[in-house]
Amino acid sequence: MMKPRITEEYKKELIEILRKKMSELDKRDLARERIIKISRDLVRCSGKVVSNILVNNVDDAKKELRICNDLLKDLIKHYSEAPDLVRGIASQALTEYCEAAFLLKIYTGDVDEYSSQIPPESVVLGILDLTGEMRRIAIKLLGEWDLDTAREIIDLMKTIYSTLSPQDYPDAIAPGFRHKIDVLRRNIEDLETLYTDIKTRRELIRELERRE
Repeated sequence: MMKPRITEEYKKELIEILRKKMSELDKRDLARERIIKISRDLVRCSGKVVSNILVNNVDDAKKELRICNDLLKDLIKHYSEAPDLVRGIASQALTEYCEAAFLLKIYTGDVDEYSSQIPPESVVLGILDLTGEMRRIAIKLLGEWDLDTAREIIDLMKTIYSTLSPQDYPDAIAPGFRHKIDVLRRNIEDLETLYTDIKTRRELIRELERRE
């Protein structure tokens, strides 16, 4: 039977390998801690963007988005070095950023700078989450009798739905994708019903006013 031979050379090689790999793990651990902090800050400022938009404070929303963009640049840098860590830790933060950025874009028309550098699942899920805010905006517009703008919002939601609904991405690729699609479909149906009701009421009111 062959006996093991633990030579000094073998021990030295083994220790060198361990030290090298420990150094790599230490760097990944530091990157992980940094990604966690950036992600928390990004979620926070993305929420502020949305909150400011919903109270018609677009200027403050733009200021918050600039803060978000700086955080995003840091995440993108980490993504190029450790994509698995960013995808695992920062996925939700990136999704919320995309929702906030594309919501603000509805009001400002600013050029999209970063979506091409963000993992595709975060962009797609962020736009699906955006439709929830679009629903809220459409309801507000209908309450203000602004049917034309509400119609534009509803039609955009329908376009997003028709673009994405044929797909069936599993949760391993895009977590919650199918559920978000189902929610979007129900929201569109509810908005169409509400839109028809408000439009009918407006036409009735105009007819009554003509008779006076």
